[in-house]
Amino acid sequence: MKDGVDHFKSSFQQAKLNITEERVEKIVIAREEIYQTSEEPFPFATTLRHLSEHQTGSYVFLYQPKRDIGFFGATPERLVKKQGPYIETAAIAGTIKRPDTEIEADVAKLTLLHDAKNLEEHQIVVKDIKNALTPYAATIKAPETPRILENRSVFHLHTPIQATLDTNASLLSIIESLHPTPALGGSPKRTSVRLLREIERFDRGWYGSPFGWLNTEGEGEFVVSIRSALVHHQFVALYAGCGIVQESELESELAETEIKLSPIKQALGLDKVSAGGNQA
Repeated sequence: MKDGVDHFKSSFQQAKLNITEERVEKIVIAREEIYQTSEEPFPFATTLRHLSEHQTGSYVFLYQPKRDIGFFGATPERLVKKQGPYIETAAIAGTIKRPDTEIEADVAKLTLLHDAKNLEEHQIVVKDIKNALTPYAATIKAPETPRILENRSVFHLHTPIQATLDTNASLLSIIESLHPTPALGGSPKRTSVRLLREIERFDRGWYGSPFGWLNTEGEGEFVVSIRSALVHHQFVALYAGCGIVQESELESELAETEIKLSPIKQALGLDKVSAGGNQA
């Protein structure tokens, strides 16, 4: 296994420095772990079936351009859906581990809904998405306070956002304006993306890319391909990220990436994965 913990720690320190020096308000850093698998061909069907069964409420996806190359995952995050002039998107940012018992889960939800760090991170995303949609929209609607999005292993802060278009903008144009949202890149967008190229020690590739479909009428739906993995021959690289703001602490952010990596690790079955060396 190639563990990206040390690289993640370095990225975190550089991210905090850029926030302290007010270059960015928020920046989302990612972590990569690489394993070598002994199974040939890679069991895409079995892995996706496990994700579908255990990650209810997530979008399960696969892009497989070749027999031994594939990109897959289970993401909770819709980037945008377009039906006629109507747009649906959402801000998903702010995370807490889901406890095992119902009583603890209720406490965790309340904690997340009132946590200053997570609320700050979330509102940055809401604001940025609204700003990105404003040039296209006659109306934009969103609740004033976030709600809880429940996944098997985590709770997220979630604000659904709806817009009605007053232009003939294509779905791909809207995707270009939205991507990457501050839930994936940071804020401000251009500065964050530039800094990420400098401080991360790996190429994100397809990780975080818009993934979806559209029809001949220009309607469609795209998600953000996070909580994902890349298979390249006998290697599989797992990806997860977290948003860094001024109040972020290293150990809690590192723990968050562990939680986000766990669904794919469980789907792969660590007893079936052997330690490897080189990057996929």
